[in-house]
Order: sequence, then structure tokens, then C-alpha cells
Amino acid sequence: MTKEIFLIRHGETELNCQGVLQGSFDAAIGSVGRLQAKTKAEEYQSLGIDLILTSPLQRTFETAQIVASKLNVNFQKEGFLSPRKYGPWENTSIVSIKNKHKNLLKDYQQESLSHIYNNSPINGVESYSEVADRFTKGLLSFLKSNQHQKLLCITHSGVLTAILLAYSKAFCSIPIVRLTGCVSLKFEDGRLSFAAVSELAQQASSEPFESKILF
Repeated sequence: MTKEIFLIRHGETELNCQGVLQGSFDAAIGSVGRLQAKTKAEEYQSLGIDLILTSPLQRTFETAQIVASKLNVNFQKEGFLSPRKYGPWENTSIVSIKNKHKNLLKDYQQESLSHIYNNSPINGVESYSEVADRFTKGLLSFLKSNQHQKLLCITHSGVLTAILLAYSKAFCSIPIVRLTGCVSLKFEDGRLSFAAVSELAQQASSEPFESKILF
């Protein structure tokens, strides 16, 4: 039997508004984030979600609480949904990172998308492939040991990007899912496959390296 997995981002935090790269740095969702969570819950009410999985961080946990309450389903924390680790860049503004590492990022963007997927720009930052691998191993283990048919997973931007790069060949640049977007996968015959994605962010800059290096 086919199982469906819907993956969304947490609600907006104040640090999102400030352009800060959060990663493992913990932050609560704000009033806009709570509204986004309520809206998402309404969107998924008719889908028959039977369990919600969430990253252990506060911003995802708070989002899960709101959605689970509306859908009247249980939720639980799962480590494989944890955010991409950004090491020395965490809790730092994206603008300052780009200014400090402008030459490095310009050189990095000359590499193929495959290279960018498999390699970190600096030590301490998880590569997209590392994020996708731990997500896949964790989710497959969960799916094979549980009977739930429709899962809603609440996670982070870097995780969704890694999933899209791992399971879809449609992208020539780094895909970023909006706070209100969704990635869906299917699990059938012991395998995961890409189903759909909604609400990808548009590239915001004309600088060449922006097309591949977004956080």
C-alpha cells in the first residue's frame, strides 16, 4: 500500500524576518508563524493525516502543536527532521556571511550542482547530501516499523532543499521552499519517490553566485 508523506517548514520566527541563518540555533515562532501554522492546519484537514512528525527544535515543535490540535492527531519528535547544520554560520545574518565569504562563494558557484550537493562550502556546514542521507535513513526506518498511511512532517528549509535535490532531477539551481510551501513524497514497495512541490521561492538577486548559493 502506498504511503504519503507531506513535508512543510515551521512557522516564521523573528530571526527569519531579520535574515538570520538559524540552523540548529533555537528560536520560537512569532505571531505570523502561529497564523501560518493555523492556515496550514486548515489546508490539511481534509487529507486524513494520521500522525505528525516534527523536528525537535522549538520552532517546529510549536508549529506541530498548533497543527496537531486543529487536526486532532498525535505528534512526536524525530531527529531525522532536524535542520541542516551550518556550524560557524549559525545565528548569523545571511548578508554578513555573503560579505565575509564573497570570494569563496563565487568560486563555489562555479562547481556543478552535483558538486554543491555533495560538498560543504566550509568545514562545519553539513552538505545537502549528508542532510538527505540522514533524512532518508530515518524516514525509511520509521515507515517500515509503523502502520501510519499519511504523515505530515514539520521540518526546516535546508532539509526540504536537500530532499528536492535528492529525489527530483528537475532543478538546475538550489530550490528554496517558501515558509508556506510543501514537498510531498510517496513510499511504495519499500522505496521513497518524489511526488510534488509547491511554492518555490524566486531567486532574489541577479548576482551569478546567487543562483546556486542560497541559505
